[in-house]
Amino acid sequence: MIVPLLILCASSETRRVTATSARGHWVYRGFWCHHILVHGHVHAGYGALLGFPAAARAVGGASLQAEIPDKTVEYCFALLLIVIAVWLALK
Repeated sequence: MIVPLLILCASSETRRVTATSARGHWVYRGFWCHHILVHGHVHAGYGALLGFPAAARAVGGASLQAEIPDKTVEYCFALLLIVIAVWLALK
């Protein structure tokens, strides 16, 4: 929810806000991975099975987003929020 709020309330640029959100996710994932590692709940096979495709999607999505105009990114994000809202309303 922070991305649309920053776009609407702070009049921030779309690309800057999405990059800020992505950096926040990386920080969160780093702390979570550290927590799992410290408590000994590490399964390397499962991590590789989930981690490598996720990293490939992140890199692919970032490169694709760099090629798409800002307005298209905004409309796609708005459509995603609408679909999620409808799904939650019908659930």
